Amino acid sequence: MRPQNVIAPLVIVLQGHAAVAVPIFGALGNMVDSFLSPLTGAAGGGSGSGSGQTPTSQQIDTAARAWRNDTGTVSNFLSNAESMDPQELQRQGKIALDAENDELLHKAVLDRVFLNGTAAARDASVADAHDVLVNQDTFQFIVDGLTLMSKRGSTMKPDEVKTLVRAMNQDRCPHVLPAIDKYMAAAQGAVPGGDKSLKAYRPTNC
Repeated sequence: MRPQNVIAPLVIVLQGHAAVAVPIFGALGNMVDSFLSPLTGAAGGGSGSGSGQTPTSQQIDTAARAWRNDTGTVSNFLSNAESMDPQELQRQGKIALDAENDELLHKAVLDRVFLNGTAAARDASVADAHDVLVNQDTFQFIVDGLTLMSKRGSTMKPDEVKTLVRAMNQDRCPHVLPAIDKYMAAAQGAVPGGDKSLKAYRPTNC
């Protein structure tokens, strides 16, 4: 679980602005099927049951690299958020939030490969990463912070921005990004000639 000293700063800022972020882990099946279909030539969307087609090596590699690119968008935002003017903070916060939410699509593609079937058949490293991201709410914590900045960034004070960025990095740098690295490693291990050095991008203020 996230330590209380990571959660507290965000709670203080959230209460100050009465912002509420809606959890975004939910039914992604149809969205994932829509993502996969153009790559396979499949017709129509899937059922969204989670029992859809198994991604190909190309799709695995595409998902991993797209996920990495999205981490770069978020990391770049967190690297520069404290120096942005209020209007730019809110505008760039929305871009970062969109990228963070987009990461879930790529994660869902990889989950179909590495978290499918019985517990014994699942990739242990990816299962551990999934636990960190989902069950420990570390990913949702970042979504909450980006949601706040995308909606209230133009009214936030500099010390509030600093506190929030620091709290997000304390959550993301030691927990979220290493968990994503595990997904990257598993994905590249499943791709012929995969790039074993593929990792999530870090912000400069990690």
